[in-house]
Amino acid sequence: VLHTFDLGRDMCFAVQFSADGGTVFAAGMDGPIRTWDTKTSKAGATLDAKAGRCFGLVLSPDGKRLASGHDDPDGGKSSVQLW
Repeated sequence: VLHTFDLGRDMCFAVQFSADGGTVFAAGMDGPIRTWDTKTSKAGATLDAKAGRCFGLVLSPDGKRLASGHDDPDGGKSSVQLW
């Protein structure tokens, strides 16, 4: 194990590396997407669409956009967010 990135008590549903491998994105039950620097293990930005649980992440081929798939059981809708 090189690094452990803590999501707290949330289940982790999706993980994605940035195109250059310098950032890892993780998403789970609470919805926000958390980021960490892979060299230092320091937490970075948190992306929060307020769209419910995040079940999937994918990076565009050019590495410039991240898409996240969400389900909001309380709001009764699903969405894809583009970052």
